[in-house]
Amino acid sequence: EQDQRSELVEKAFHAPEQPLSRITIPTQEKIHFIDIEDIIRLEADDSYTYIYLKNKERILSSRTLKVYENLLREQYFFRVHNSHYINLKELLNFDKQDGYVEMSDHTHIEVARRRRKDFVDYLRKLKMM
Repeated sequence: EQDQRSELVEKAFHAPEQPLSRITIPTQEKIHFIDIEDIIRLEADDSYTYIYLKNKERILSSRTLKVYENLLREQYFFRVHNSHYINLKELLNFDKQDGYVEMSDHTHIEVARRRRKDFVDYLRKLKMM
């Protein structure tokens, strides 16, 4: 319920015709205001989410990955696995044979078998392939 309220508040601050450029990330200590372009990837941890940034910072958010997926749906992000949502602008390569992506922070993330076709189709749609 709190996730839904947070999502509504977030969307209320942005006109629907304009894509988001920043998001708020609530943590136990504070609320971070982050530029979307600074996000490399997001990783689920039960009902929390780790957000990995270009400056090597890792933020533990009290929101679920699903909330961020809904917020960033209009951006260049894709859910490659139940626990991983990646910024496609930070994608270094996709190993089609082994089924993983390498991100700009040099982490390797598995692309779930059932999502691989959709992932490739999405990259084609965005003209990234």
